[in-house]
Amino acid sequence: MNGTATQVETTTPTLRQVVDSARMADMPLNGRNAANLTTLVAGAVIAPSNNANQGDAKSFPVSVAISTNGARENQISYYLDGAPNMDFFSNVNQPFPFPDALQEFSVQTSNYSAEFGQDAGGVVSIVSKAGTNQFHGDAFGFLRNGALNARNYFARTADPLKRSQFGGVIGGPIIREETFLFGGYQGTRIRSNQGGNSGFVPTNANLAGDFSAMLSAGDPNNPLHRQVIITDHLTDKPFPNNQIPVTRFDPASLAMLKYVPRAAGAGQVIYSLPLTQNYDEYILRGDHSISASNVIGCPRTCVCTVEGNPTFVSPAAK
Repeated sequence: MNGTATQVETTTPTLRQVVDSARMADMPLNGRNAANLTTLVAGAVIAPSNNANQGDAKSFPVSVAISTNGARENQISYYLDGAPNMDFFSNVNQPFPFPDALQEFSVQTSNYSAEFGQDAGGVVSIVSKAGTNQFHGDAFGFLRNGALNARNYFARTADPLKRSQFGGVIGGPIIREETFLFGGYQGTRIRSNQGGNSGFVPTNANLAGDFSAMLSAGDPNNPLHRQVIITDHLTDKPFPNNQIPVTRFDPASLAMLKYVPRAAGAGQVIYSLPLTQNYDEYILRGDHSISASNVIGCPRTCVCTVEGNPTFVSPAAK
């Protein structure tokens, strides 16, 4: 076994580190998101908000916002095979190609050249794999299923996450020594539940027109914890004891209430939301060698996302 020390860079003052395909294959990578490996570089950490100050719903689900040497997370430039690879709405990374399609990526954190002058925090340059004179390929499949998970000692149930990732890559020559093609696909299917959500619905007393608990801020059955006096819009006077006659209820509202969970007390219910996410990633790259020092490359990547709409399920009174 031979070991080699990292050579000191003497031709440029740039602080730069490369994460190669071997490290991507050997390092634990939950979810096969190579963007998480940017934190292997000295000075790079996951940003505290991890959403570039734009909110989780406004960034792509697999984007990873990092901070380098204390810079803001939206001050990192990302390039894929030389072209910008950024979500310009939130200024974070577009999805990296999946690990089997990545050759390497480098992270420059200081003193990089003027060609990378857009952002002050750092530069992440991603290089996808290309075809060679030999046909090579692989297929893969990864499964995480709640039925196979051990229960955490402090949890009531096992982790319900179900995630499967599958696909493959293939590359080779179209014309030997001149033209090469590389392509790949990865599918991701996630099924889980987002538990611990809570909300308030009309109580049994409210359904009978009784809102007297709202008259006292300290009443445990008052979810607003402040006094609310209900006024009759026909007379501009408060309803006696905050009780609305049932005869004044709108028939359409009564019909809708059939679909609202029943709850006692302050009307709080605990519920979970089903999480359904489908990701399909494609990459296709063609290269043509004009000479030993001139190569034309044309990479194309695409990530198609289909997310299921959450619905209200499993109400439980509290």
